[in-house]
Amino acid sequence: MAGPHVFVLIGDCLRAANATPDTLPFLSDLPTVDFTRCYSPSTWTRPSHASLYSQRTPLDHGVTRRGDALGAEQAVLPDHARDAGYRTALFSENPTFSTQTGFHHGIDYVDDSIHRKPRLSSFSADAYVDEIGVGAALTLLREVSRRPNRLANLANLGYGFAAELSDPDPTAYPHHGQRVFDHLRQFVSRNGDQPLFCFANLLDTHNPHHAPPEVGAEALGLSVPTDERRALAAANDDRRYMLADADLPAETREFFESWADVFARREEIYDAQIRYFDHLLAQWFDRVADRVLDESLVVVTGDHGQLFGEEGQLGHQVSLHPHGIHVPLSVLPPDSWETDVEVERPVSWLGLSQALAGVVEGSVTGTDAFVDALVEGSLTDGRVVVAVDGPTWNVAELRERYADEAVDSVCVRKVGLVDEETMTVYESGWDESTIRERVYALRDGSRDLRGESTDVAPEERYGEWLRGGGEAGVAAETSARLRQLGYL
Repeated sequence: MAGPHVFVLIGDCLRAANATPDTLPFLSDLPTVDFTRCYSPSTWTRPSHASLYSQRTPLDHGVTRRGDALGAEQAVLPDHARDAGYRTALFSENPTFSTQTGFHHGIDYVDDSIHRKPRLSSFSADAYVDEIGVGAALTLLREVSRRPNRLANLANLGYGFAAELSDPDPTAYPHHGQRVFDHLRQFVSRNGDQPLFCFANLLDTHNPHHAPPEVGAEALGLSVPTDERRALAAANDDRRYMLADADLPAETREFFESWADVFARREEIYDAQIRYFDHLLAQWFDRVADRVLDESLVVVTGDHGQLFGEEGQLGHQVSLHPHGIHVPLSVLPPDSWETDVEVERPVSWLGLSQALAGVVEGSVTGTDAFVDALVEGSLTDGRVVVAVDGPTWNVAELRERYADEAVDSVCVRKVGLVDEETMTVYESGWDESTIRERVYALRDGSRDLRGESTDVAPEERYGEWLRGGGEAGVAAETSARLRQLGYL
């Protein structure tokens, strides 16, 4: 084989602060190359994955808002892999990493919308229809008749139709990482005789307000009764506490005395989700043939972080606090490479993308070269650049519900410049042209404010991007799923 198989396994919303030997015991015991200061390019899935594909910052690729989609010319990393003779594949149940958002470009085999597909198939109904009806049914049957794996596709359609019409418990565990890994495993077993480059996004570390997965909860000794889960679900509108100085909902107050107590409980559930993600990793490694893994480079990382009250924030919307962008990055290289290496330099997904391109092209053939390529590729003007283009919520709708001052405080575009010891953040309000600067000292995965200025003039390209305005809409076929996952 020309080069090693490459598997990029992404825990959606997986932050570094909670990626510990307690929550990731299997991964922690593997002989890996660890990058302890890796930063995601942005605070949510779409712009971060766009940077991984394009090898560009969010300022440059422009896929930063709810209605944006990746263009074919931006699929740089998948195209590098295909040009080098790799078969590329994508596995995801996340609507923000799917055909609808342009991430099929450069991919030979796309298996998205896996939450509706118990059977392995590249056919996803979401790519053809956005509502249930007679017309939609005829369209799907026509498409299925033209494609291979008709039985699997029909089974998936029936399952998806039933799931769409069902009324599930809103507090039940909603994700399908087991299925994502199973589809990936089946694909590898059928195609492992050629070099593979596979992306897999797993939502199992996302949305810590549902019931914790049983395996993770049992491993950590966590029990969350149904009534308590409902109390957490009642407090799940994270706009409420940020945009209105609201009391806890009455149902939530039966179990929790404050928002801080709610956030702390959600973090315990989050840890159980990470522990389950580790369990799924262990299963996948156990079930993929050794001959494949011996010739593979496996990346385990997160696409952004998660806040639980740090600096008054929850979730992963607009904060560039380290817990929102500092993610784990562990690389299990081929058997012939050096392992048990720890890299403490600041790096980002841009560098990861460039290092992986070097692997498939044959210019990176060992650990030292991989580390050098990743570190060097992470730097823009000598620093790691991260950015967030306002929230993923509909700003106009927020203004109808909350005071303008409160909305303006969170609907902020930001650029962060990270070096060895500091983070400089430039920010501008949604409808403002004035730019503010804050300088933080970085310490122990967190930060301390050292100084701030108003009406500053950063480098021209940063200033021009920060002053950009307006927002794009979101396609109808993905809005319901996005709202279910907490993105809207």
